[in-house]
Amino acid sequence: MATQTRYRVALFIVTALWLGAADGQPRVDDALVTAARTVMPDDLTDSQLREALEAALWHADPPAVAVSIPRGDEYKTFVFRRQPDDTYSAEDASWVAHTAFGFWGFPREEIESFETKPLAWRVNEGRHLLVQIRTRGWRNGQRYTASGYYLVSPDGRVSGQ
Repeated sequence: MATQTRYRVALFIVTALWLGAADGQPRVDDALVTAARTVMPDDLTDSQLREALEAALWHADPPAVAVSIPRGDEYKTFVFRRQPDDTYSAEDASWVAHTAFGFWGFPREEIESFETKPLAWRVNEGRHLLVQIRTRGWRNGQRYTASGYYLVSPDGRVSGQ
């Protein structure tokens, strides 16, 4: 009876690991790390880079990753999309915060600090991949928030709302 129980537990663990690998869970492979190194800050160690990517917002089909990392009083945002040759495109999409500044009506110089955070992936009716990114900014002690969807083209370029 104990052997049968151990077999069931082992089978459960193997099945859970397999399902986790198949449902869009983070898979930080060498191709993604190589792409990330081309756009993300040079001062990140390999372990910091991998941690950021593992904690990022993942999309399973098509495989894509969006991540924001703090840099002083602002955030840098990056988007990666797997290509047909199993490499990843790498896009610095930090400019998305500036769309929020325009929405709020304040120039960047008046924003004391800001953060960006990828919130969700969506595939629209035309089967285009969109990433929702929220920007929060502080000005004179007041917080302002805006979010928008950005198109991630098949080649990985990120374009406006």
